Amino acid sequence: MTGRRRLLVTLGVLGLLGLALAGWRLWAAHAAVAGGVPPVPELAQGADELQQRVRRADAGARGYLHPQRSLAELARLCHANGFFDEAILCYETLQRLQPDEARWPHLHAAILATNGQLDEAAPLYRRSAELAPDYLPARLRLGDVLLKANRLSEAEQAYRGVLQKLASEPYAMLGLARCAIARDDWESARQQLQGCIAANPEFVGGLSLMATVHEHFGEPDEANRIREHVNKREFVDLLDPWVEALLEDCYDHYRLSVAAAVAGFRGDHASAERWLLRAIELSPKPAAYYRQLGKFYTRTENMSAARRAFEHATALAPEDSDAWALLVNLLKSAGERPAAYSALDRGLRNRPDSRALHHALGQMLAEDGRYAPAIAEFQRAKQLQPTEVSAYVEIALVHFRLGEIEAGMDEMRAALAVQPDHPVALVMLGRDAIARGEEAQAREWIRRARLQSRVRPEDLNAMLAEFQQKFGRLP
Repeated sequence: MTGRRRLLVTLGVLGLLGLALAGWRLWAAHAAVAGGVPPVPELAQGADELQQRVRRADAGARGYLHPQRSLAELARLCHANGFFDEAILCYETLQRLQPDEARWPHLHAAILATNGQLDEAAPLYRRSAELAPDYLPARLRLGDVLLKANRLSEAEQAYRGVLQKLASEPYAMLGLARCAIARDDWESARQQLQGCIAANPEFVGGLSLMATVHEHFGEPDEANRIREHVNKREFVDLLDPWVEALLEDCYDHYRLSVAAAVAGFRGDHASAERWLLRAIELSPKPAAYYRQLGKFYTRTENMSAARRAFEHATALAPEDSDAWALLVNLLKSAGERPAAYSALDRGLRNRPDSRALHHALGQMLAEDGRYAPAIAEFQRAKQLQPTEVSAYVEIALVHFRLGEIEAGMDEMRAALAVQPDHPVALVMLGRDAIARGEEAQAREWIRRARLQSRVRPEDLNAMLAEFQQKFGRLP
């Protein structure tokens, strides 16, 4: 055999060995993944794109080219769309194959924590925090599950680990305050929250818990002051980008609408709008999401878009009295009263039993000086929902405009029978008692008004000034 021929034979053998090795590696990679691929979840009819993506990812995970990449996509799709058992199987396999990737134990733990499996979630969050020490949500989530499991010393250690990385992190400071309360150490909780609020003055979680602390120490005025400051703002959970990224693969319109609400509370308007528009696109009955979108646009002062959204909602679900009421309020605020009356007429034709629409019509009629039909609409609203106090107050205000003071006071008394702490009724009855010279009754109304945090300070001060002027002394 010539030297050249021997060289060719050698190269051929080496080539075959290389192909065999490459084939073995492909088979080994395939075998490592294929055994940990869950059965394809049963998907609802109509989710065509999701079905295609799940089947493609499943086939890729069971195949020979990039099976781990396909398994990761399958994990995301299952997790994002509520197939948690299948997602857990994917994460378990990915943790075995990629032991240094912090996302897999973190996302696995997120499912377990949601299911209340706190002891199982804790070591996974701990592992994620070890692998990605600068990813603070992993440490915070570890603290949260340990706190819920009443493992307070470990929870405090996790929260302090966050504060070593970021000294003013509000959720870690809130966590330490909660640990202190769990130990019945309210003074330490107060100190933690004072630091939290000093560093993060508008953090609703810290403010709300501080109100509870003030109540514990018998300081109701301070608690009420904080709650008035918080008003209707909602506590928003910490942002967890790894979990948040799953929304990109979500085809569940309800989950997307919830995510939109959370994003809106957080002030992330772009994400809120994006998830709502996607929920509308995916839902077979999107009327409620159009209503939610209209409320979002109203809050962000995009009134033309809000009007279009409410009109879509009422067209798709003409029985939705809330959507009609929101449309009416928007038209009124824009000064389009004929359009508002028209919307009320259409809404009441579809929902003649709607308290909110009868109430709104009564308000418009009263504003236009049409008092008799206004009272009739408010009376109808009372009949439809006798426990809703606003109609009583509106009827009283109409009587006052007509100079029918005693009839108005009768309605205010009826309002208090329904809601004993209603702020407007308390103030009006107190001022009426002062005007009548009934000092003992006036003192009692003022006492009750002082206990009600929703009474405006200026209204209470006006009552006190009138009392002093009438009786020559403060109550």
